[in-house]
Amino acid sequence: MITIIENDSLINKILGMQNITDSKYRWSCFTVVVKHNDMILLYNTLTSEEIAISESIYKSVVDETKHEIYNTLIKKWFLVPIDFNEQELYNSVFATAGLFVKKNGITNYIIMTTTDCNARCFYCFEKDVKKYSMSKKTAVDVADFIMKKSLGQKVQIQWFGGEPLYNREAIDTICNRLKNNNINFNSIMITNGYLIDPLSISKDVRLWNLKRVQITLDGTEKIYNRCKNYIYESGVNPFLKVVKNIEALLKEKIKVSIRLNLDKHNKEDLFSLVDFLNDVFIDYVEYINVYVCLLYDDRGIKTMTSDAQTRKDGYEQLIKLENYIHYKKLSSKSYPPKRMRLFACMADMENSTTILPDGNLGKCDHMLKDEFWGNIYSDSVNVDNFKKWQEYRSTLTLCNSCPMLPNCLSVKNCPDNGKYDCDEQIMERKIEKLKKSMINAYDNFNKSNMGE
Repeated sequence: MITIIENDSLINKILGMQNITDSKYRWSCFTVVVKHNDMILLYNTLTSEEIAISESIYKSVVDETKHEIYNTLIKKWFLVPIDFNEQELYNSVFATAGLFVKKNGITNYIIMTTTDCNARCFYCFEKDVKKYSMSKKTAVDVADFIMKKSLGQKVQIQWFGGEPLYNREAIDTICNRLKNNNINFNSIMITNGYLIDPLSISKDVRLWNLKRVQITLDGTEKIYNRCKNYIYESGVNPFLKVVKNIEALLKEKIKVSIRLNLDKHNKEDLFSLVDFLNDVFIDYVEYINVYVCLLYDDRGIKTMTSDAQTRKDGYEQLIKLENYIHYKKLSSKSYPPKRMRLFACMADMENSTTILPDGNLGKCDHMLKDEFWGNIYSDSVNVDNFKKWQEYRSTLTLCNSCPMLPNCLSVKNCPDNGKYDCDEQIMERKIEKLKKSMINAYDNFNKSNMGE
């Protein structure tokens, strides 16, 4: 047996080794199995441990032969008693693990410099949100709030909007003040990329401590320009401008995640876009990651309907596109999670908050009207609005036997609930992606141990 990934120390502290009894054993529902070359890879989504065994050993376990490794697989939770309730085990481990999470200070911030934008995407969830921007004074106060609440810990900032670069002054003001006060921080940015300035990008990257940027491309030139519907009337070609700006980021060794929003209007064109990205960014594959998301009619207007058949067709198209992106080597290699999921997103993390342009504090950047838990100018807390983001949605019947349960979590108050209910197709896709990541971990393990 070869250990590819050690079990998570926190979960191991909670679970310990499983006791061996006279019970009849079965594979844990959290054990994912994939054959790779002449080895069988096993990954436990609860303990986050990956091991590799030979096919002959795996067959002996399947045939219930008491091979010497049999007891080891029991101790490590890859095998469990046939009548064991793993749903209860997961619930207990999840609740206990949460008690160990550090909750001092606020270290993760989504800062909305503005709710306004220079694009008019038809699917934007903020299309009906009031348009306003953060003043320079508020930006100074936001920086002071971060310094006060981070308690000397390292800070992670996500610049968001609207279009965050529509208010570059707020970003510069906050970063300058944090740097002048020796605050350790990094930042990432969600942007359409239009307002990135190639002439000042080196300075911007250093000032903002920028590590990663996410940019959405909805298709090749014609479809992209029509979909984004930028407010400018100049002769500039938006698609070519954004592509040029992406290249400027890549030259600075900034990791760029390119999101492809898949809908029925662009499902064929996105394959052409992948070809284009492969040609243009072939020298930057180390820093680029292309991924796909589906659009639904309840996220915007005129987008893909979420009825069962259309959803099924959409996922089939998504998988084809993901495989094509992988074939073109434009997606980053993924590896199995190092720990079961303890948070659904930043909304349910106590050390995280969204700061709106006027200084109001929220937990979800998709709910911008009346879900505030506080304000940067006050120490008072709306406990109800804060705590309801730590209530989780009940699991579906499908979840009870799903190996992905420890890596799947949904906040009860999430605005997306009911729109993306899991089904067997989605579950299978998640399992297949995990299997690919298991193979990546095994190959990387072998490469490292061969001294390459």
